[in-house]
Amino acid sequence: MIPLLIVTTRFGYLPVESLMNSKKLITSRRGRSAPNIFRRREARLTFTAIQPIGTAERSHGQCISRVSPWPSGLSPQCIVSAAMQVERFSIEDIFIILPLKRIDPRGFFSETYRSEALRAHGVTADFVQENHVYSAERGVLRGLHFQIPPRAQGKLVRCIRGTILDVAVDIRKQSPTYGRHVALELSAANWKQLWVPPGFAHGYITLESDCEVIYKVTDYWAPESERGIAWNDPGLGIDWRYSASDIMMADKDRSHPCLADVDPGFHYATRNT
Repeated sequence: MIPLLIVTTRFGYLPVESLMNSKKLITSRRGRSAPNIFRRREARLTFTAIQPIGTAERSHGQCISRVSPWPSGLSPQCIVSAAMQVERFSIEDIFIILPLKRIDPRGFFSETYRSEALRAHGVTADFVQENHVYSAERGVLRGLHFQIPPRAQGKLVRCIRGTILDVAVDIRKQSPTYGRHVALELSAANWKQLWVPPGFAHGYITLESDCEVIYKVTDYWAPESERGIAWNDPGLGIDWRYSASDIMMADKDRSHPCLADVDPGFHYATRNT
């Protein structure tokens, strides 16, 4: 049986990128040094805080970006793959994935997708299609898109070249964060991914020229189920960082209605706490 490894620091948790050079901080349940953790693909880490970090929230308009305090005891929410770190927002069900990069003189190796890591965070649907998008210019906006049930899509988005501002809007009726959004940069440099579940409208804008985005989806493209929301809906308050005159987009994305004028067909499922 593989031991459960616990990493604690005075800052609340230790980023997985630091583990390769921090074997003195890595111990098994029996207290022995465990320097070979990255040779064991099945290994998991539990991050638990000696002094739990406080809640940090950055708000821009209706954009919410918050990581909740880590509990002082063991929690399934804190168990992640040794190859990736997960960070959550205050908007439920959407989260960031940060895969580990193992770098050596030859280049790097990164495990960019691991089904059990996503399942541990509630993503049980299978991915059936992967799309690769290239944008030649900065200021290219794609969105805001979604597919209505029963052909709703979840998306796992990453940028492998350049930088994008990725945006996801909560469009689930009765959701406490209905109409709010998250916006964050995805880039080849920061290596972050964004999980956008069904019930969110998704879009992004390129912040550099020659951007490439890859995203997995949980259902096939269904034109009859495709819908959109206006990128400049004043009720959403999204800061796309470009003026309207500098944005390039498809004609169909210029005519989407505002969120208040559509029924997306998604309803928030109340959690039992």
